[in-house]
Amino acid sequence: VEFINKKRFGWKAHKESVWINGKEYDNVIFTHLFRDHNILRPACYECPYKSIEHPGDITIGDAWGIDKVNPEFNDNKGVSLVLINSDKGKCLLQKTYNDIDKIEINVCDYIQTPLIRPYEKPCTREKFWKQYKNKGFSYIVSNYVELSWQKKIIRKFLKYTTRKKYE
Repeated sequence: VEFINKKRFGWKAHKESVWINGKEYDNVIFTHLFRDHNILRPACYECPYKSIEHPGDITIGDAWGIDKVNPEFNDNKGVSLVLINSDKGKCLLQKTYNDIDKIEINVCDYIQTPLIRPYEKPCTREKFWKQYKNKGFSYIVSNYVELSWQKKIIRKFLKYTTRKKYE
């Protein structure tokens, strides 16, 4: 699964692809399921590393909001946020100084939930997995994935025309 191909679609495009036997398929379903947090691994709801003070020397993530806070640094291909957590991390970053573009920032301008605390376990998670096990993926898609109104119309039209053709 490829969530965002920055080279092809830029940073703002939320298009994901699934590759099967070397062929690319567009797929919004996985993104919808991922964003509802029902399909996260159980450990993700209790991750001990979700805080500003990480045990690693550096923390790397996406600098969401760069277009608002530091628009001159926005290239529409994504900017990495690098947090220095130790002297060793500072030394590692200094070794790259000539190879990267960088600015100092106020970390408070870039804080998002995944950086400071684990996602809450959705109250629907147990039901979701039980339904998946008992009723299958198609049931999950039709009950947990909200399609755009255009896709709903197309799906109903296709269902109607298919039924009419074979009645």
